[in-house]
Amino acid sequence: MMKYKLEWERKAAMEFSKLDKFAQKQIQKFLNEVAESENPRQQGYGLKHELSGLWRYDIGAYRILCEIEDEMLLIIAVRVGHRKNVYKWILMARDKEG
Repeated sequence: MMKYKLEWERKAAMEFSKLDKFAQKQIQKFLNEVAESENPRQQGYGLKHELSGLWRYDIGAYRILCEIEDEMLLIIAVRVGHRKNVYKWILMARDKEG
């Protein structure tokens, strides 16, 4: 069985560090389980439209948005946040880039 490596983009790591310790522990445990699975897409949801290419994991009230690089066995956490904010943040960031 191949194991994926988990990496954090700078922004996602900063968002994660601002969460309470209980939420951090839940999220880290979940992501470790996903990284150890044979298929990291088995537990999440593929996003569509403007967010196509990202994968979403739900952990309680929080959402983790990730990119999955199968060739490199890599899961990259792109954004972390409460479900009411996380999509708005990433769409605003993409609007600024484009």
